[in-house]
Amino acid sequence: MRIQKRPRPDNSRRPYTVYCENVFNVHPRVRRTALVGFGPDCEQRPVLCVELAPGTSKESWPSVESELRLLGARNPVTKTIEDFLPHPAFPVDIRHNAKIRRELLAGWAESRLTGSRRPSAADQALRAIPLAGWTYLTAWPMLPWSHPALTSLWWVDAFLSIVFHALQIPRALRAEQELATGRRPAATAALTMLFGVTWWRRRAGRSKRL
Repeated sequence: MRIQKRPRPDNSRRPYTVYCENVFNVHPRVRRTALVGFGPDCEQRPVLCVELAPGTSKESWPSVESELRLLGARNPVTKTIEDFLPHPAFPVDIRHNAKIRRELLAGWAESRLTGSRRPSAADQALRAIPLAGWTYLTAWPMLPWSHPALTSLWWVDAFLSIVFHALQIPRALRAEQELATGRRPAATAALTMLFGVTWWRRRAGRSKRL
């Protein structure tokens, strides 16, 4: 009895990550790309995250994106990719610097596409509190230092605005790393000193759900 081999499924149109990324990595202004999925597992749509080559300005992204779309449209495997997102620096495994942490990029892409990273009205109202504290802190030359209550309030404000905010910087840096924003540590530290927990609290909560 002759056993017939079952025909292999046609996988030529499946968006394999390495194959798709190689299509776009040939662009001279692209350092590397990463294909991730967005949406439920059964109906994910492909999203291409793009890390620009060193020396390429952010202002050039619209032209780079147009050229990448043309590259993708010429290939039957990549022509279904409609979402292209620029990323400042892909998150990588600390043990293998070249291994991209795609699960973090997928969460970042979802945040960008859904707008969930944008602060709500409540978030913006909370951020006004530390700003008011910094305003009061800088108003020390105009304070009546003979008034003990106002003097005590100023010292409490100084502790919260400087010491307490500074103690939160390590946790804020971890939250930014988990969110894979690519933000420089100095910028993260500055924003934490300015807004404190009202800035990174929501972002850290987001990273735990990824």
